[in-house]
Formats: sequence, C-alpha cells, structure tokens
Amino acid sequence: ESFDSVPVIIPSLTNGRPYSIKLRVVNEWGSGLASEAVNVTPRTTPDAPTSLVATAGNGQVEIAFTVPSDDGGAAISNYKYQLDGGAWTAFDPATTNSPVTITGLTNGTTYSIKLRAVNDAGDGTASEAVSVTTPMTTPDAPTSLVATAGDGQVSVAFTAPTSDGGAAISNYKYQLDDGAWTAFDPAQTSSPVTITGLTNGTSYSIKLRAVNDAGDGTAS
Repeated sequence: ESFDSVPVIIPSLTNGRPYSIKLRVVNEWGSGLASEAVNVTPRTTPDAPTSLVATAGNGQVEIAFTVPSDDGGAAISNYKYQLDGGAWTAFDPATTNSPVTITGLTNGTTYSIKLRAVNDAGDGTASEAVSVTTPMTTPDAPTSLVATAGDGQVSVAFTAPTSDGGAAISNYKYQLDDGAWTAFDPAQTSSPVTITGLTNGTSYSIKLRAVNDAGDGTAS
C-alpha cells in the first residue's frame, strides 16, 4: 500500500493480531530498499460489560455481569466501578472475573453503579447503570460509657455508635445487672441518658444499646 506523507497510518488491521511491518520509499525510478521490520500488535480499550445484576449485602454489593464481547485485542487486567456518577475506582486486588464485590458502602443507601473493564490500552466503555439498595442493619454498640450517680438515678454519658446501620437511631435501651432490656420512655437519641427509679446505696452494672428500624443494636 502506498502513502504520500509521514507518519503513515495503516488501516484495516485486526486488534490483538501481531504484525511485522516494513516500509520502503518509492520515487520515479522505482521502489527503494525495505526497512527493517517493526513488530506491533494493534489494540484498543474493551467494550462495556453487560447484563449487570446487583445483590446487596451488609455494607457491600456483589455484581454479576457478562464480560465485554471484545477485549480490544489485549487481555482485561482489571475492572473499575463508579458510584452515583462519581470517580472511577479500580478493584484492589485486581479482579478479572464476574462477580465483583464493592465494599465499604453505607447500609440503607441506594446506589447507582457502573462497571468498566481495563486493559493495556486504558479504560473501556462504561456499562449501563444498575441500581441497588444496601440493607438496613442494627447499630453498632455505644462506647466510652461514663456513669454519674444521683439521688435514685444515674446519668450515663456515652459516644454514639460508629454506624447507625443505615437507619436513624430512634431510641436507646438499658440493662441493669444483666436483667431485661428497657427502652427509654420518652425515647432518648443522644448522650447523656438518665436512668431513674434506682435504689440509693446500691451498685448497678449498666449496659446500653441503640435501636433503629432494623431492631436492637449491639450492647455496650
């Protein structure tokens, strides 16, 4: 094939197929000597993953999918995901098979998720979005309890649970000496809480736990 400018572009090649290419100059006297061969394999970025199916778990989502129909002529080395139109994040460690698992999510939250494949040529085409809602779970335990005794009562200060389980804390419950759990009435949702109806001069062992729509959380 003839070209009249440099650099030359050789069209209609097959991605992923290795080629050995030589060039030679042609003038009015004929064709010159051929160059030494250069070996090259054309490639492009992968097509999009398809048929995404998301399964929500506790703080995570598993996504099954159909791998791209064309890897662009270079093996897929990883996948990336996008949450709610934000930045793309590569899986670490790299994953090249379905399903993939996205962790570190917030329970009780709806996410719009896309995937794309990565090869040596770069990031491939993004998939269609799949929407999924992570399940609510019960809250973590309150921590750092500090009790201050009063006349027939105790005020308990605490640090709120690290995670509310994806649903707002609606109340707390307390336990005296490993007995039954009692909800505060009226409901209490912040520190400190006050436990009344106690007997002066008596030692109590007290635990707290948070409550949300998913149920009772972990005890302190």
